[in-house]
Amino acid sequence: MYNQGTNGNEGVSRYKDRISNFNQEFDPGLFLRIARKSIWWILLFFLITGAAGWAYLRYTPPHFEANTTLQISVQNTAQKVLNVESIYDQDIAAEIEILRSHSFVKSALSRINLEVSYFAQGKILNYEMYTASPYTVEVRDVNPVLTGIPVYISFQSASKTYTSYNLGKTTYQKPVEIGVWQKLEHAEILITVHDFTRISYQQNQFQENPYFFTFNNVHYVINHYQQSLDIRLLNQEAKTIEVTLRDKNSKKASDIVNVIAEEFINYDILKKAKSANKVLEFIDDQLGIVYEKLRTSENKMQSFKKQNKLSKQDDLLTVYVERLDHFESQLIDLELENDLLTDITATIAG
Repeated sequence: MYNQGTNGNEGVSRYKDRISNFNQEFDPGLFLRIARKSIWWILLFFLITGAAGWAYLRYTPPHFEANTTLQISVQNTAQKVLNVESIYDQDIAAEIEILRSHSFVKSALSRINLEVSYFAQGKILNYEMYTASPYTVEVRDVNPVLTGIPVYISFQSASKTYTSYNLGKTTYQKPVEIGVWQKLEHAEILITVHDFTRISYQQNQFQENPYFFTFNNVHYVINHYQQSLDIRLLNQEAKTIEVTLRDKNSKKASDIVNVIAEEFINYDILKKAKSANKVLEFIDDQLGIVYEKLRTSENKMQSFKKQNKLSKQDDLLTVYVERLDHFESQLIDLELENDLLTDITATIAG
């Protein structure tokens, strides 16, 4: 105990000595001279950092995030009433993988026009107009070399426009009539004007190349959005899935997550309808088997009557009644189940 206390006192003493030596060795005048010599480098560092931050914020296009939540819920009336196993059991992990699959995303995005992208010139950055474009372009027979190349368009009037684009060192220019299919060097296009007043205003603001559009490789675009989609389990107990997408155009991001949700709802309804149809087919098969058994039983009763020489009407009637009551009871039960499942299917489809 004594040694530990002594060592502790010595440590404190050495620490105080170091502080004292530092105070004696520190020269405020020398520090100020060094700071004055380095002040310009310090200011230059902060100036460059500030300028870089300002340029990044000013010239980097913003990204918008859209998300939607899907809930996988099953209300299985047949299971409650008939006390049978669920025909709609869903593995939420499997549903997430379906949402992420290429074929599912491709089917969903087929509802959106991704073949042509429309852009307008801005004071600082060009921006994609998406569905807000005052004109639209239909295209056919596109040469793959034109994919992703800006096609600049300048409207001379409400009925005539002028197109130009560059491939390598060659510039292709051609006047195009609006509302008529026109053949360019590498594609055939049909331009439709929806708001010429807005077009005129934009062209007054920017005299050179106020608008341009690009032809997209749809396969590449679908792959891009498939990889950009963030699909994850939100809540295991609530069986909720969140679909999130970030894009430079807020309307496009919103449309994509919405069509993903709509496609999944349609897929879910179709899958449940197929399952219900299988149950109804099974019941129909069972009813057919019951009717066949009834006919077979009737033939056997006729043979039994002949073999046993049942001539009395009361004896024959008793045999028929007992057997028919038994089969009729089974038939009624199956018909009730069939009607119930038909109502369930109609409820799901509605």
